Amino acid sequence: MNQPTLADEEIIVHLIKDFIEREGLFKKSDKKYSKVKKTRELIRRIQYMELSYGRVVDDIPQTIRDLVNYLKTQPISRYLPLLSQDLDIELQKEFALGRYNQLTPAILELITEDNAHEQIQKHIVALREKIIKSGKEEFYEICRFFFAAENNFETRNNLKRRMTKLKIPASWQDEIIQNFYVSVGNKKLSKEFCPYCGNPLTNEHLETSKVCRHFKQTDFFFKPITKSFNITEEVYCFDEKVVKSIVIPNIGEQRLRDLLLTIPGVIEVVMYPYFDSYDLKVVTKTRTFWIDVKDYQYPRSLAQYFAKEYKQAQKLLRPRQTDIRSEDVFLLIPKHRIEISSDRYLKRLRTNLENRNLSRIKVISEGDFIKLLKKEIKGDY
Repeated sequence: MNQPTLADEEIIVHLIKDFIEREGLFKKSDKKYSKVKKTRELIRRIQYMELSYGRVVDDIPQTIRDLVNYLKTQPISRYLPLLSQDLDIELQKEFALGRYNQLTPAILELITEDNAHEQIQKHIVALREKIIKSGKEEFYEICRFFFAAENNFETRNNLKRRMTKLKIPASWQDEIIQNFYVSVGNKKLSKEFCPYCGNPLTNEHLETSKVCRHFKQTDFFFKPITKSFNITEEVYCFDEKVVKSIVIPNIGEQRLRDLLLTIPGVIEVVMYPYFDSYDLKVVTKTRTFWIDVKDYQYPRSLAQYFAKEYKQAQKLLRPRQTDIRSEDVFLLIPKHRIEISSDRYLKRLRTNLENRNLSRIKVISEGDFIKLLKKEIKGDY
């Protein structure tokens, strides 16, 4: 029997999610259960997975009740060994279902990044199309930087006032608020916000966010953003589903840009060139580099993103612009991501890309790119 692949395990994770969220685990009617094709498909795939690893048939779920018990008692590393290797050891020992038939943190970790991307991508694409039609490339950088912590918990009028000050067209403003912000009603508020991701600043937040905790520990000036409200006007905050997709990646991009500009011999660093076809364009006297910065917690999720969004992979493999050479295009992983994850991050990412026939994407760490850049400037490349 062939060994299960990473793709097989990914299907199981999403079938588990569907089983809990859509097929009504809390419904007690066995008749309703017996009609669910996805549930039976989940049982079949887990059976195949277990048998392929030489497990005893009696230990494999046969019915829906067996499946529920199995997901509550078997660590996910048992039947998702390839996927769970990207998780911390404690999460590998967790079950798929918790005490109250809810998804545990381990399973949520495996699906969160993909879902966050899918939920926001259509809005990002729509905004990008508006910017392309306007013919003003600088609007993309303006809009991206507008989605930052200081815009959290604002009235609609204040949000519009800020956008107008940045010269974001008035005809875009209501749509931007609708797509990227949620109403929290009329409230008396006095809150502190994390300057890195824009979420309310609590001890729990810093414990759960590895990125924000990392920057808090490494920054000399960690200043929370404090806001107070005592108004009747409706207040809006940045949608938490899209914070990860828009704000946190900017940390790596902004800091890398600032760092590159300090290197002697770097003539220019442009953010979001060709209407965000890339994140950074780095110009020296002899060479121009085109950089796509990606800040994903798990290498598997990043590789899966490129497998789903093949156009994004193509821009790294075969740029359509005539002035861009493929050998000058790199997928860069920011320094903080490797420090937070592990030294094996790049190796795992390359393996995951290879499993999806994307091994030609040139992956590089922030540190190695800076070394390459300095060699190019010195003429040693």
